[in-house]
Amino acid sequence: MYHIVRLFLVVTISSVLLTGCNSNTRELLQSAEQLMSSRPDSALTILQNIDTANITKQKEQALFALLYSQALDKNNINVKERTTIQTAVNYYSNHGSKCHRMLAYYYMARIEQHNKSYSDAILYLVKAENIGLKLKDHFYLGLIYRSFFEILYNVHNSVESLHYATSLIQNKIIPDLVLSTDGGFWAGEHL
Repeated sequence: MYHIVRLFLVVTISSVLLTGCNSNTRELLQSAEQLMSSRPDSALTILQNIDTANITKQKEQALFALLYSQALDKNNINVKERTTIQTAVNYYSNHGSKCHRMLAYYYMARIEQHNKSYSDAILYLVKAENIGLKLKDHFYLGLIYRSFFEILYNVHNSVESLHYATSLIQNKIIPDLVLSTDGGFWAGEHL
């Protein structure tokens, strides 16, 4: 039944995409954003089918860039190209919600992390962390701290990496954290 509903959703959205209307693009971006947490694969499908030539407003270009970068990351597709997320970072640095700004910085940090540009990644993570603390967004603070941990572990800074692991536990973001042999960590499920 789940596969039928999912297929129906993808077919319906794809048919709407073929119309190429700008208001439809806005609706598709909203749909992708709503699906991002629960069904990032469906959000990615929606975003991949949007004709970016129809996105003419800077606000929508930034939202598309942010959502597309987020969907790729949530689907474990490691991206090293910075151009897309840079559009979101440039826009949300001065406009939009604090939440979108935090996400733009976080996903830019993820791309820098994939490129092994750890100094740049840490700078973006600090920006994302500052906003996350103000928003009290414990979910993304957990992801931010996980990235800090991974970067510091990869550069063999075990003292600092353990500091972030401890922060995850003390702030009850991730209880019962267990370090794994590959430098990641486990908390019930691998993060």
